[in-house]
Amino acid sequence: MLQLITILVVAAVAGWIWMTRKEEILQLLGKREDRAPSTGKPGDDQSSAKLVGHARSTARNDGPIEEAARKLTPLDMPMIQARFEKLGVWEHLSEHQGDMLRQTIMEHCKEGRVELWWTPLVEFARFLDYQKGEMPAIIMDAAQLEVVKVRKHLFALDYRLRRSGMSIEDITTAKGDALEPDQVLTDGDYKVIYKVRDRAFRFPVTIQDGKLDILGLIRTINGLCERKKAKGRFLLLPPAESAWCVVYALFTTAEQVTRSNWAQLPLPDALREEDVERVSEVLHSRVPEKDDTDEQTQDQ
Repeated sequence: MLQLITILVVAAVAGWIWMTRKEEILQLLGKREDRAPSTGKPGDDQSSAKLVGHARSTARNDGPIEEAARKLTPLDMPMIQARFEKLGVWEHLSEHQGDMLRQTIMEHCKEGRVELWWTPLVEFARFLDYQKGEMPAIIMDAAQLEVVKVRKHLFALDYRLRRSGMSIEDITTAKGDALEPDQVLTDGDYKVIYKVRDRAFRFPVTIQDGKLDILGLIRTINGLCERKKAKGRFLLLPPAESAWCVVYALFTTAEQVTRSNWAQLPLPDALREEDVERVSEVLHSRVPEKDDTDEQTQDQ
């Protein structure tokens, strides 16, 4: 009798776990099935384990999240603060800065401003220094195409990447030529230079219809984070016309908020063995170092 009761209790607990955590269990099983044995040698960068990196979200990546601006009310304050808490925004702020952000949120909600829920960060960002890491979120305007402003955004992303062993250096023409700070970028393809330790690489970024492809830029950087197995990813909040809000969060947090559909985790398609050579030569081609250029000149 006691054994029967024990079996029933265990079955009930197992059933409750299955009903409440079905999605997580299926996701975990899917991750285990995806871990195929590597055909590459240990330490080989082309092994499948190296290429796939962390498991990816199933959220759509073809376009941004669509959310219309609406009139905020005092009832939205707890929701906005809770989302900022989930994204880790408060963790990067001092006590004074945190009070300032709460005051900004309260003013926007009490005044009934018509905007997206994260818009108070735009006003708050004016008081902080991006390059010193004071701002926990990065406000990027895709229509601001002056080289100096694009560099400012890249350096803000770079600050969040440093702990992962990567750094973003600069943006150049598609051929690798330097750009003047006051130059305004026109439609076309450009290259972003990044470094992994002491080696430099490039990846493409596009300007189309007078706007920087923010979604493509973040998708590529997240792919690099995935390949390096970094702990964080960059999240995109719903854009307001040409303005985007980018937040760097832990990978687990990024997946959770993406499932809630109020933030987006852009990721590129998984790399395959046959993609390695193409990606290495085209998307992440090595930038010739000065010494290499000098040697080529002497040989000629």
